[in-house]
This record gives sequence, C-alpha cells and structure tokens, in this order.
Amino acid sequence: MKKYILILIVVALNSCTQPSKIISDNNSLINIKANLEFLASDELEGRETATRGAKLAALYISKELKKYGVKPFADNGTYFQEFDISISGISKNASITFYDSIESRTIVNGTSMIYNVRNIYDSSLSNTNFQIVYAGFGISSEEKNYDDYESIDISNKIVLLKTGMPSETFDKPEDKKYSKWSYKLSNAKKHGAKGVMLIVDEQANNNWKGYTTWAKIIKYNLIDEDTSIAKPTIPMVILNLEETQKLLNTEPFSYEQILDDEASSFILNNKMSFQFSYQNEIKTARNIIGIKEGNDEKLKNEYVVITAHYDHLGKKGDEIYNGADDDGSGVVAIMEAIRKISFRNNNKRSIVVAFHTGEEKGLKGSKYLTANSSFIKNTVANINIDMVGRESIDSIYCIGSRKLSAEYGKLIEDVNAKTTNFIFNYKFDDPDDPNKLYYRSDHVHYANKGIPIVFFYDYMQEDYHKPSDTFEKINYEKINKISELVYNISLEVANLNHKLVID
Repeated sequence: MKKYILILIVVALNSCTQPSKIISDNNSLINIKANLEFLASDELEGRETATRGAKLAALYISKELKKYGVKPFADNGTYFQEFDISISGISKNASITFYDSIESRTIVNGTSMIYNVRNIYDSSLSNTNFQIVYAGFGISSEEKNYDDYESIDISNKIVLLKTGMPSETFDKPEDKKYSKWSYKLSNAKKHGAKGVMLIVDEQANNNWKGYTTWAKIIKYNLIDEDTSIAKPTIPMVILNLEETQKLLNTEPFSYEQILDDEASSFILNNKMSFQFSYQNEIKTARNIIGIKEGNDEKLKNEYVVITAHYDHLGKKGDEIYNGADDDGSGVVAIMEAIRKISFRNNNKRSIVVAFHTGEEKGLKGSKYLTANSSFIKNTVANINIDMVGRESIDSIYCIGSRKLSAEYGKLIEDVNAKTTNFIFNYKFDDPDDPNKLYYRSDHVHYANKGIPIVFFYDYMQEDYHKPSDTFEKINYEKINKISELVYNISLEVANLNHKLVID
C-alpha cells in the first residue's frame, strides 16, 4: 500500500503548476530530515541508475527545487538532462561444466568459480566441449629464454594456468607484466587456446567473497565510450581452492604438486565447456540541474556549481541498498543549501545545483554533464558532496581544495573559520595515499575541465555499500552544518569581484 501512496504523492507533485511559498529559513533540520527519509526509503528501491526508484527520486528532487524557486536549467526548459546508457554484462546463469568418462559437474558463475568480467567473450566458444591442458604459468619470453608452451600444443584447448610468475626467472620490476591476467589471456589466445582457467592464488582465495560479487557486475557505459565496443576474446575463468582440488583429484598431478612446481605440462582427463551469453540494453538516465540566477548583469553568466550524486546500488535479491549516507546525505545537504540561496537572493554570479546519476557506475552522469552542458565553460568553481552524514560532527575530510587554486583553498578555510568551524582533515590530498579519493567522485570531471573543486567526505566505512546504510544512523545536525558550509562557500565565490586564480 505504501508504494501506491508514494506514486500518488509523486503524481500530485507533478500536477503542481505554481511554486509553493518558500519555507521559513529556520526549518533546515526539518527539511533535511524529511527529504532524506523519503530519498532513503524502501519505496525508492535504492535509486539505482535508470530504474523506477531513480526516476521517482528525480521527480521528487525536481519538485522540491520548484518549491524553492530554483529554475530548471537542463533540456528543453526542464530540470532533467537525459542521456542513453548502455547496460551490459555476462548472463546471470553463466557457468562451466566439467566432463569425465562417468559424470558431469556444472558450476555457476559467482560460486566456486568466476568469469573474469573485465572482458567480452566470443559467444561461438559457448556450449562446446574442449580438452584441458596444464601449462604452468602460461608465460613466453624470448629475453628470458623461457616458454611454458614450448613442449605442449594448446591449440583448440582450454589451458589451465597458475597465477603469478616464477620469481627466480622473473625478478625485475618490469617483469610484473607477465603475472597479469590480461597477459596470460592474450598469450594463450596467441598460441591458439580456446579459453583459460586460472588456479586461484592464496590471496584471491582468502578474498573469494569479494571476487564472487565482482563476477556478477553489470557494466554501465555512455554510448560513445570505447569500452562499450570492446572486441570479444577467449573466455577466462578462475576456480577457488576447493574447486581446484576437486578437479585435480583424478588427474596425474595434484594441486599441491602443481603449486610446488613438481608438475610438468599434461592433458587432463576432464574436459570442459563454457556456458554464457551477454545481456545488453540501452536505457535512459537523467541528471537533475537547477539554477538560481545571479543578480549582477555582468557576472550572472558565470557559474558556481554545487553537486552530489543521487543514485545508489539499488536492490540485490530481497535486500535494498538505501544509501542514506551514500549519497542521500550529500543530496539533501545541497538541496538545503540551494533553498537558502534562493530564499536570500543575494548571489551576483549564478549558482547551479546539479544532482548526478551513475556515480556508482563509474561517474557516468558527471562525465556526461561536463561534456554536454554549455555553462561548464563559464563555471568558476565546483563544490561536491559525497557522504557527509556520519562520523564526528566536528570534522570532515576536505579533498582537492588547493589542487588547482590555492586561493580557493584559502577562501574555503576562511569561510569555515567564520561559520561552521569544522576541523578539516587533508589526509586524502597526499598524492601517495592509496585510496585515490580525488579521482573517485564526480568532482574529478569538473577538475579535468580546469575548474577549481572541493570535495567534502566523511569516510564512513562501517556501512559503506551495505544495505545497513539507513537513515536511522544519520547525524542530521552534521548534514545541516555541511549545508551551511556549502551555502557560505557558494555565496563567497559567487560574490567575489574577480574569478578565482588558477595556479
């Protein structure tokens, strides 16, 4: 019943023709809480890109913008910037089957076996039985005088390989290329193989649950991205430890002998076939863009852009990934910031608010927006918010604020000192930090256009990308504080008498 009530609410919102009166400016916490509890509710089904839940979220956000007096700034006088997205991936029932002289055994992708989903595979190699041949590490190197394929023919066969490389022969940093899965696959194909099966290493086996999740990933690509037209190659699968031992129990060499380099190349008694197909469809996704026009005739055609992504991970089985912190918190923070900006009406430059979709699919919405929006060439700064509703209320990670403009970094610190007084943590600005967070949210596409950015982030790990990221755990006071910071930075930049200096 709740879902039908929700749909009626959205339909009613759609029928509104006049903007509602702006809510009193002292109701920020009420607005933030109401907006987030709606966006992170089960009815929106995790807001996955190009789904019903995402469309309901977009309708809701756009109607709130209209209430706030924020004008549409996207396609054909609407709030929506629509674009096609390619959704593809290996079939859910993809599997392999082993055959011996007595019985067969089928293993489904994402259980004790996974397909390497980085590649697209030649469908003509599905549902055909092949012999299996073991060939060590699958390395051929003239400079090292080493060739695992020297004494065995792997043409028209599936080749069973170990991960890694023999360290006594390949001991230089540049030799690491021989251990890559992509190298093993291309070298096997070069020698005529029809598929590759990798014996899992200890590290991968210990992290097998993560590998099984990765094996079921569906790829989202903008239509013009080269990755959407990758050339098919031979299939590659990886077995976990238990499945490898089971396979080799009836073979001339055991798993332990292979691991200890006691096994020479040999043909297995088992044969194998791949079973797979690909799903590929085109769906329409949408960014949401609104504008509070500047009130200075000379400066109104320059823009400060505040952003957050409104998509999340959707549903997996019966579990809903509500994404309250990631990034419901960022969405409602900038909704409240733009509400106050519109209410107070004292910005000289125009302030654009953009809610990206497809961030969880590889920053697709922001990539499309920055490549296809005319205002980008006159954008003077970006403020991006991704997860700001958890962890300490007194601190926030501040990322990238001085990367392109030291003036912008100082301005942000000055505004913070005068208003919210957060303790800024600059840990992730370290170029050697392994997390590389500067490159992992939507602001990076603005930075790539030479636009100074700042990225605020709480680094919540406990419920990150889990169905337990729910609104009951949110610190609404912290979101309100972040919203106030975004509001003040936006106005400070919008009312500067010059553009930020780019270093």
